[in-house]
Amino acid sequence: MSFPLPEETPLSQPYWHALRQGRLTFQRCRKCRHAWLPPRAECPECLAAEWGRSGVRVNAVSPGYTLTPALQSAIDKGQRDVSLLNENSALGRMVSTEEVARAVCFLASEDASAITGANLPVDCGWLVTPSWHTYGGLRPARR
Repeated sequence: MSFPLPEETPLSQPYWHALRQGRLTFQRCRKCRHAWLPPRAECPECLAAEWGRSGVRVNAVSPGYTLTPALQSAIDKGQRDVSLLNENSALGRMVSTEEVARAVCFLASEDASAITGANLPVDCGWLVTPSWHTYGGLRPARR
């Protein structure tokens, strides 16, 4: 299964150019200079501040390794190692597409009516795990 690549725009061109050269670059918000990957012109915080008084809430969801059909296919072909993907999250597993969808639905719901400018990691603890490798890795499960 192949998916089309995102369209290269003037905004995303530096990102794609660096990626072709084997470098990973971040795009900075034009207003606050916060770094984002993939490229975007403004970050949720700036857009929330700009649009909040008009009744618009702006939030983002940042999923970790998500078990999509494309990732499952790569795993089945031996192109991805499940144990390495799982090892790099605090919960020891990947995110399901349903978990990402539920987070998006929550942020769009009235239950989240006071939330704006947030970036919600739905990553099974992927963001908090890398620094633990410096100290010997995450602890095993406690019983």
